[in-house]
Amino acid sequence: MIEPLVELMVAWTNYSRQVAQPSVEEFCRYTIESGYSKIKLSTIEIQGKLIRAIGRIASAYGLYHKAAMTEMGLPGHESFYYLNGLNTIGDGKKMDLINYLMAETTTGMDAIQKLIRAGLISERTDAEDRRAKYIRLTAKGKRKLADCYALSAKVNEMIFHGIPDQVISMCAKLLSAIEEEHSKKAVALKGRDFKEMYGEVTSAI
Repeated sequence: MIEPLVELMVAWTNYSRQVAQPSVEEFCRYTIESGYSKIKLSTIEIQGKLIRAIGRIASAYGLYHKAAMTEMGLPGHESFYYLNGLNTIGDGKKMDLINYLMAETTTGMDAIQKLIRAGLISERTDAEDRRAKYIRLTAKGKRKLADCYALSAKVNEMIFHGIPDQVISMCAKLLSAIEEEHSKKAVALKGRDFKEMYGEVTSAI
């Protein structure tokens, strides 16, 4: 009987390291729903399964969301992300928004200019540094974003239809550390070649 107890303790230890506030209830649910398997996968296989799942979900979400945003009459299907990003980080420079969205500079500048021309974002020159320009949402932009949020909620409903809130919450907690880590690193490493990116990330972990 000792071996199963040790196995349970190891499973709990691994689980508790991945979530900010581990609970016995969520641990039990996680263990049951993950379906413990005697077949041991390699690290590469496990990582591949997770990335594939995230990628497929993101692709499906992108397809639904693009269709939804087309109905909003935005200057581009990516416009929502720029409006939402600016709303999240607040007034700032164009590159602040581009870096937050991890977008390419040229692509980001073009998307922002479309929103400025549409009157959804305004631009002003800094009084102290005439070369620096700051952007912010206009009243029209805020109204449009509110309408976008209402439609985006329906896209979320499509993606998570039939999935219990507890499962969604657990997934969010498990992935939050990865999101936070690479939200910072990806911006800092943008523009470098892959070999340099790989060395920088793996040597720091």
